[in-house]
Amino acid sequence: MRLTQTASTIVLDQDQYLRDVLHRFRNSRNDHGHLHQSTNRQNELTSKQADGDLHDAAVSAQKRSPGTSGLDCCRNAGAIEYGQLVDANHEHVEMGRSPSVLFRHVRLTMVFSQPQDPHLFQGSFNAADVGQVDEPLKFGEGVLTEEELKRQRVRKKGDAGRNEWTILMNSKAEQYKRSVAEEMASKRSKQNKFGEEIRVQIDEIRKRNQREAEERQTEARRILEQIKMHELEEARKEQRLRERNEHDRVFVQDQLRLRAQAAQAAEAKRRELEARARATLQRQAERDRRAREEERRRFQEEMRVQRMENEQQLTEKKRRHDEERQRDIEEQRRLLLTSQAVEEAKRGQMQKLANKVAMLEKDNEAVQRAVQERLKEEERRIARFQEEASLREAEAEQNKLRRQRERTIEMKAAIQKQLDEKRAAYSRQVEESKRLANTIRQLSAEEEERRKHEVIKAHAQRIAYKAELDMQVKLQKERPSVGENGMDDNERVLNRRLLQNAVADLMRQ
Repeated sequence: MRLTQTASTIVLDQDQYLRDVLHRFRNSRNDHGHLHQSTNRQNELTSKQADGDLHDAAVSAQKRSPGTSGLDCCRNAGAIEYGQLVDANHEHVEMGRSPSVLFRHVRLTMVFSQPQDPHLFQGSFNAADVGQVDEPLKFGEGVLTEEELKRQRVRKKGDAGRNEWTILMNSKAEQYKRSVAEEMASKRSKQNKFGEEIRVQIDEIRKRNQREAEERQTEARRILEQIKMHELEEARKEQRLRERNEHDRVFVQDQLRLRAQAAQAAEAKRRELEARARATLQRQAERDRRAREEERRRFQEEMRVQRMENEQQLTEKKRRHDEERQRDIEEQRRLLLTSQAVEEAKRGQMQKLANKVAMLEKDNEAVQRAVQERLKEEERRIARFQEEASLREAEAEQNKLRRQRERTIEMKAAIQKQLDEKRAAYSRQVEESKRLANTIRQLSAEEEERRKHEVIKAHAQRIAYKAELDMQVKLQKERPSVGENGMDDNERVLNRRLLQNAVADLMRQ
């Protein structure tokens, strides 16, 4: 489509260029201000009519400027056009002078006398007064017809030289007008001939451009057909490529999903192991706490039982001591009661007995003091035993806490080791996933390269098959009588080998 638009644009641009050239040629003007190839009155002017028009222009210019004749106007205009005179209405810098010194020309439509000063000219407005200084003529006095010139020539016989000069100038003006008319006619003929040649060339160029445009359009249509076929083939290739990419994308998504599921399972297993380890630690701590409480209760029970036994022993000892003392007292009282008669008889013995009783009482008091001391000693011993027991209990508690702390540290180390192993396994799994992704990417690139190679191979095979068909058709046209397909076996084998070599070269490329 772009080629067709380009070809159409080229054709349109060439046609527009030719139309612009013809338009500029038709609207251009020649040296006398006339249009080329125009159909107005100027194209059918004869020399007489041209002379009349030039005379009318001179008369109108003379009427506009009474002191200048039509011949002077024409001469001055031609001189200005061909660069022989300078326009007097503008200031010019004289060459070789300072730019500040300006020379202003007077109007060239005047006829000058001999000047005395370059800046002070005394001009005469009559063409017949060249070389003389005379007063200016009245309005319209310089316009002279042929009859007036004849009458003036008859009326002013004494001024024949001046009249002859006027006649000479008028004849020169007529000659100049005829030469101008002839030159215009020749220019018009040349312009007509040149315009005809231009039209012929334009027609030839237009026809050639039309043929070239048709050829370009045909070529563009053929190229568009090839482009459409190529686009259809590319669309089919892209569709197959999209399908393969979709399959690869689904495969990669499945792999990623499986890896994500494996990672989730590993994470769940790690969490389960951590929860199990925490539960194990909690159960171990609970068992240790219960064991400590049970040991504390058992130790307290043992201490209570030992304290009760000690108290019971002390109570039994005190009871036995009291019983012995009571027996002694009873025995002494019985002895006293039984020995009242003897006391009477034996006061001396009684005194001894009283002394003995006093001694026994003293002994009893000493025994009681000893028992009290013994009880105090037992209490101190019990207190010391309790203190030692509490120290042993505290030391045992510290040992248990130390052992529990060591077991906790060991369990933490084991859990940390398990976590490190799991992290290492997860890292290995991540590395394996990355390696698998790289492998998949590399396989995808290789598959893409293989597909491109297959496409190039298929294209080369199609080109080779088409070349073989073209060669067979060409040989059949050139040699229709040789063989069944237009070639013999040797040529067929040779062409097949050539095509195989071409296909191999394309495949290597």
